[in-house]
Amino acid sequence: LSSTMGKIHVESDLFDLNNLTYYLKTAERYIQANTVGMGIPHVSGEVLRSLYVTFPTKDQQIKIAQYLDHQTAIIDKLIHQKKN
Repeated sequence: LSSTMGKIHVESDLFDLNNLTYYLKTAERYIQANTVGMGIPHVSGEVLRSLYVTFPTKDQQIKIAQYLDHQTAIIDKLIHQKKN
């Protein structure tokens, strides 16, 4: 799309979008580590193409995302309790 923005096209019948969100969050550090530029960091298409993506079945993806959502809710609740 531009030097500072990219688009990921997802075949929604193959992927659970919640699970994909978690996967992309794990890839964020790799992407950030491979940026260039001082003001606005840029990521080359080559870096994005080098990401290796494997996904379990859609049913497994849904279960993984549900588990992570549940664990995140527990952590968020504990943080909220600690702050109050």
